[in-house]
Amino acid sequence: MSFIPNPNFLSEIRKDDEYVDGMVDAAERIADQAVRLKKQIMPKDGRTGSRSVVVEVADGEVTVGNTDSGAHIDEYGSVNSPPYRPMTRAVEAAGFRLKESPK
Repeated sequence: MSFIPNPNFLSEIRKDDEYVDGMVDAAERIADQAVRLKKQIMPKDGRTGSRSVVVEVADGEVTVGNTDSGAHIDEYGSVNSPPYRPMTRAVEAAGFRLKESPK
């Protein structure tokens, strides 16, 4: 007996409502942690509102994003600012592992 991987696995599972619902729940936990961490790490920053961290679903793919104009600086830092990494830390605080890879 041998295992034959299903080449259509991702497209098939993204059509399953239970899978998408579970991913949305996980994404919302990450978003909640991101808002909490942003307020904790950067309390004087005016961009720490919960409206800036969004969960989006498109064709079964669930994403969590930060729509702040300075989100990239918060995450990766700059010459004058250290990297606070609120989104990365939120993923870990929500109980997940993050494996970054180029798309």
